[in-house]
Amino acid sequence: SRQPRNYGEIVFSIVYIIFGMLFGSSLISSVAAMLVDFQMVTRDQNEKLRTLRKYLRQNGVPPSLSLKIQKQIVERILADTRLSHQDVPVLALLSTKLRANLWYEIHSPRL
Repeated sequence: SRQPRNYGEIVFSIVYIIFGMLFGSSLISSVAAMLVDFQMVTRDQNEKLRTLRKYLRQNGVPPSLSLKIQKQIVERILADTRLSHQDVPVLALLSTKLRANLWYEIHSPRL
């Protein structure tokens, strides 16, 4: 391994190490945030399914029907549904002109 020989090489090495540490830590932080988000979504879905199973069991729903119901619910939970403008409340913060431009872009025919 090569040792730094002058002041410029030492400064470059230090800056390079600091940059690498910052980049690495931000990468780890981003991955950790994504994992926490995924865990929260999964926990919410599991809680909904647990509540559904409890409801079906308490009401004496036969296992064959219960499985069909659970399967359909899981499929619909996992389906990537298209959002409408009501699902995005921050759009109300847009100016009238910008909102009109957005509406035009969304609803104009694509060629």
